[in-house]
Amino acid sequence: MSEFLDAPNLRKGSIERREYQVALANSVISNGNTLIVAPTALGKTIIAAMVIAKRMGNGKILFLAPTKPLAQQHQGSLREVIDIGEDKVMLLTGETNPEERKGIFEKARIICATPQTIRNDADNHAISLKGVSLVIFDEAHRAVKDYAYTSIARKYFEQADDPLVLALTASPGGSKAKINEVKGNLGIKNIEIRTEDDPDVKPYIHKKEITWKKTDLPQELSNVSRLFDAYAREKVSDLNSSGLRVRQGPSKKELLVLQNSMMRQKEGNPAAYHYISVIASLIKVSHANELCQTQGVSQTLNFLRKLRAEKTRASKTILNHPAIQQAIVELTELFKSGFEHPKIGMVLNEANASVSRNESMIIFAHYRETAQYIKDMLASKGIAAEKFIGQATRNEDKGYSQKEQKEIIRRFREKEFPVIIMTSIGEEGLDIPSVDHVIFYEPVPSEIRLIQRRGRTGRKHDGRVTVLMTSKTYDEAYYWSSRSKEEKMYKILHKMSDKVEIRKDTQLTMDRYVDMDKPKETTVFVDSRESPSGIVRELVNEGIRVKQHSLKVGDYIISDRIVIERKTAADFIQSMIDGRLFEQAEAMKQNFGVSILLVEGDLFEHDRNIHDNALRGALLSLSLKHNVFVFQTRSIADTAKFIAALAKKEQSGDNVPKLRGEKPKMGDRQWMEYIVSSLPNVGPKAAKGLLRHFGSVGNVFKASEMELRGAEGMGPLKAKKIRQLLSSDYGS
Repeated sequence: MSEFLDAPNLRKGSIERREYQVALANSVISNGNTLIVAPTALGKTIIAAMVIAKRMGNGKILFLAPTKPLAQQHQGSLREVIDIGEDKVMLLTGETNPEERKGIFEKARIICATPQTIRNDADNHAISLKGVSLVIFDEAHRAVKDYAYTSIARKYFEQADDPLVLALTASPGGSKAKINEVKGNLGIKNIEIRTEDDPDVKPYIHKKEITWKKTDLPQELSNVSRLFDAYAREKVSDLNSSGLRVRQGPSKKELLVLQNSMMRQKEGNPAAYHYISVIASLIKVSHANELCQTQGVSQTLNFLRKLRAEKTRASKTILNHPAIQQAIVELTELFKSGFEHPKIGMVLNEANASVSRNESMIIFAHYRETAQYIKDMLASKGIAAEKFIGQATRNEDKGYSQKEQKEIIRRFREKEFPVIIMTSIGEEGLDIPSVDHVIFYEPVPSEIRLIQRRGRTGRKHDGRVTVLMTSKTYDEAYYWSSRSKEEKMYKILHKMSDKVEIRKDTQLTMDRYVDMDKPKETTVFVDSRESPSGIVRELVNEGIRVKQHSLKVGDYIISDRIVIERKTAADFIQSMIDGRLFEQAEAMKQNFGVSILLVEGDLFEHDRNIHDNALRGALLSLSLKHNVFVFQTRSIADTAKFIAALAKKEQSGDNVPKLRGEKPKMGDRQWMEYIVSSLPNVGPKAAKGLLRHFGSVGNVFKASEMELRGAEGMGPLKAKKIRQLLSSDYGS
């Protein structure tokens, strides 16, 4: 007979006592802000309910979930287990008007909400988080970059009298940098992990049989794939001949990093437009090759047909290439003959076997077109199935409204049809019933998505997972990628949880340090290409006045003497490979007195085939040869805090930033200092020294190398560089 929890604020007989859940809830109360990492079937919502019951007397409870259906699901669950009137457990989403939301927030004791709604209301001062005693972040792995969770957490810690955070996820990420970003953004100090193999969990877990089924790529599709490879090899060779460094067979990630790098160079490098187009064509052909290897004939052919409608330079280049034209011919012949990717037959066999056993089944397919194709093929075999896709409409592919989604799930739950085919929309954020059998039409490269898909079975009874894989293709690469990331994730988490990090808030110390002589207004010039990163918003939230310009040097100008270049860890590595890194370092050195490079993320947690010693060599060269200070930050929010703290301290006097090329209101002395400070390696302080020594701008410009060396702070290298510049011909 089951034992039930008997605790204040919990309905009697509503929660079965599980020791691991009790232990996790107690850990949150004892250790503070906690991240709980556990598979879906372990009842993270029940753990949250236990913590809610203990914190209800301290203030309001805010339970955040990324989608309305999931927020509604939590509302229903809490109404069942928390001993409080239903009108005190309320739902807030963007569908309710702002004035009504304000009233609901004030009256309710437990609010289940979507994060965008809370962020908007908090930003507009419609609500305050001061009286909130607990915020629960469901699917906490989303707390990265500019997602609403990040700004809500920051406001919560600023406003709440007694804040407590509970973060829930099946996977916070496969790298130390990603996990640290989630931790930093949510103020996590304590990590708790549970897996299905833990002794206190095993008694409650149903068996989950996982099978990987391989098939070879048929010769017909292999021939087409080789044509795509031929196009890619030719274009990579063209890029290498132009001076870029691109390895043969680059990944999509590498191509995207290179493309972003070229986008940053457009203004000063007209050839960058050509490179951007070539890289775009490589990305598109890589996608076509992936469809060919892992999806099917019709999916690949339809993608190539869509290129005709794009009318872009990249698409025209692709379609005019003989190898691609031959690929279209061969795919068309295969389509007419009814040729299928072998995985289609495997899906039909698995579905037929499950249906004959009266089992329910979810088939996950990455692409909508594949989901529709599988549905049609199942229908042709007499198997009732529905597809389930997101709300967005893409080209002629109309998305499903929330009402349509709910109706499909209702019919599936009531067993009106045995098979549902889902895209990634079914991985999280929906109240989908547990099924007997889950099929992956293709492996996924993300450990988060792997865990979430797997978690759709084995909840209430034993279940099965079947992963289909085409050997020696993208499928196999993605399979090993997700497996490796998952294993790495648990190793990192176990190391982190072994030594709970409860330490002083160093950022608070820095804030106090800055506030001692805080100026009325702190201004930072930001390169306009940095806007998509989310840092601009973070800087504004830090009280910084942002001025966006197209900067010739660096990404952030703090003052006349300090410039910052920001790079993600991946961009650092790519810029090191293609040579941009040291060009940018030299440009900063020539134009500013203090050059700073911020590396966002863990530089040594990378997937590239680069030895760590090469990275160490680059870092040493930056410091010793180029006089660049290198700092590492954990996340976008951390980067913004660094920039804000530096700017506030630097501008505590009159050292406000100016853009060269602007026309600030200055007297003659200031103009003289401004002009001389534009010389190589000469900042404001050195400019004043030169003017005091020589008496005028003209005398500085006429001085010989030896005379320059006689001025205060002028070494032989500086003097030589200045004299070379002043004596050089401008040219045509």
